[in-house]
Amino acid sequence: KIDKRFVDSLFKSGRDEQLLTSIVGLAESLSLRTVAEGIETEEQLAKVRESGVEHVQGWIFAKAMGEEECLRFLEGFAARGD
Repeated sequence: KIDKRFVDSLFKSGRDEQLLTSIVGLAESLSLRTVAEGIETEEQLAKVRESGVEHVQGWIFAKAMGEEECLRFLEGFAARGD
């Protein structure tokens, strides 16, 4: 799992992008899945996808929510067929 603080720093240094690609490569070599958390912008989403991150989570998709709200959200999501 790639922490939100790391995702936030992706655009501050060219080395961060190289490090992200290295983390993804290491995870792949160990047959591990990668998850980037804290994705809030389309730019962040594009950058982590370019680096090979498999899964993402963050407010770009949905805000934090309680159990009932989450169930309603999931039901609506399933009904759309996405």
